Amino acid sequence: MISNLYIDLDLVKYILPYGIPRNSYVVLAGEGGSGKSLLVTNIAKTLLEKGEPVVYISFDDDPLTIVNQFKSLSVDVLEYSGKGLFYIIDGYTYMMRGKTGKLHEVVVEEIDPHDIDQAIDVIIRFLNEGGIRDRGIVIIDSLNEFLNYHDVSRVLEFVKLSRANISKLRNILAFTILHTTTDYYMEFLHSIEHLVDGIIFTETVVEHPMAEQVPLPLRRILVKKMKGVGHKVTWTFYIIDREGIKPVRIIREESSPSEREG
Repeated sequence: MISNLYIDLDLVKYILPYGIPRNSYVVLAGEGGSGKSLLVTNIAKTLLEKGEPVVYISFDDDPLTIVNQFKSLSVDVLEYSGKGLFYIIDGYTYMMRGKTGKLHEVVVEEIDPHDIDQAIDVIIRFLNEGGIRDRGIVIIDSLNEFLNYHDVSRVLEFVKLSRANISKLRNILAFTILHTTTDYYMEFLHSIEHLVDGIIFTETVVEHPMAEQVPLPLRRILVKKMKGVGHKVTWTFYIIDREGIKPVRIIREESSPSEREG
């Protein structure tokens, strides 16, 4: 029987009150700046605090940027790394000419997104050697890097292989980020919708009725699909601040009688 993973964030508990099946492969989609990386970082923080491992596969940013992102949430990655709970697989610094050695000590492997077979082989080998199974989360940030170098059929293959070997064989929750900034990326999302277990959209709300009361960027999130569990089926507003991620309820002011009559 597949157990559900409950994520201790108010927003996630609200939109996914029954948790997420541990063997799920979930795509977190949205345009740039819509809060995807911050959301998965906050999710990863809650798992680390519960003693569950986090494997962060980074293609979009260098390891130092990822470490600083966790540091901004008061997460000491070195402490968790020492406990065997935090790892970075570096798919970014292959571009750095003249680099010697790994950029940070929490980096356990380096991969090149130009080589899909090498990337999936390294991920599988690391999970095997680390004995990571039935616990934790793997974050892939993001699929766009593969789409920049390969045709769609090859990236579909990566999705199928990573889902089969991370989530289904090893019972590890996987969160995969996809930046849907162009129609091409949105079309790719449609092409994998039937292959994945969950799809979550997040976006920034530029104009909203609480602009004066909420000085922080207001975002909204929608669980379009999540196999095996009930979930909220409408958009939910939220903000991200130093205290974390919080759902926001917007109460629209009643119109006056004359306005209603008009």
